[in-house]
Amino acid sequence: MDVVKLQKMRFTGTLVHYMAVCPRKAWLFAKGIGQEQNSTLVEIGKWISETSYPDRRHEIEIDRTIVLDWIDWKNKVIHEVKKSSKMEEAHRLQVQYYIYYLEQKGLPGFTAVINYPTQRRLQQVHLTEDDRQHLESLLERLEHLLEQAQPPKPQRIGACRQCAYYEFCWV
Repeated sequence: MDVVKLQKMRFTGTLVHYMAVCPRKAWLFAKGIGQEQNSTLVEIGKWISETSYPDRRHEIEIDRTIVLDWIDWKNKVIHEVKKSSKMEEAHRLQVQYYIYYLEQKGLPGFTAVINYPTQRRLQQVHLTEDDRQHLESLLERLEHLLEQAQPPKPQRIGACRQCAYYEFCWV
């Protein structure tokens, strides 16, 4: 296996998601500055995930690196539960990373479904070659970001108002 790919595999799905939304948030989270424990929205999301599919085994941890909400091993489908589709692109990149991660571990052929139970909607996700290149580029940018001694300066984006790091960046 490629050494560069092995280095990238230490990233969690949450970190990939955060990088897709805000590099500053990703840097802070990766450096252990977590704000999620203070976020009502994060708690609501966890509650939705835990209660929407009670018959599923939740939070399947692989290599102490990625945590899948649940997985259908027979049909090779990863499931991720999200509160809303407001950050659908970041959600898609997160589950594509899970597919990529499993591929790198010698488990090819997975697809994913993002479950939005409050919207009664499912989003099918595949990992195409173009998606793979985009994801690898994001992982390279993330690698470089985490080498920095300081976080990027805050930049106001639409996600700021509901972010667990809002006060850290803007107050």
